[in-house]
Amino acid sequence: MPRPKPNDGLTNAKRYRTRHPERCKQSYKKWQLKNLDWFRKEYRKLRDRRQAPILKKQKHLCAICKRKMKQAYEDHDHSCCSISKRGGCVECRRGLLCNRCNSGLHMIEDVHLLKAAIKYLKKWA
Repeated sequence: MPRPKPNDGLTNAKRYRTRHPERCKQSYKKWQLKNLDWFRKEYRKLRDRRQAPILKKQKHLCAICKRKMKQAYEDHDHSCCSISKRGGCVECRRGLLCNRCNSGLHMIEDVHLLKAAIKYLKKWA
């Protein structure tokens, strides 16, 4: 006589994942490592699709120094949303920057610190 199926609305796979989260997590990590190239390629596709309209609007120039960019970096407000959200949300994104401007801005994102740096540079100019 067949065993009655539980009426919890879950598929067998979901039920298994609920009962064995650690085992599933480990096997997913192994699968991810095997398919790392695929993940990177898919991430690049998503990033390029997201950046295309902004690049067109900025004419492929950095939003700060106005130089042509070899690779665009998304500038986003770190204080807007959770750090776990890579690249921030739509409201966080401010523009696309070259590597040099992105690195510099990342180090001095605080407006007061930036003003102090400008004052310091003007003093020695």
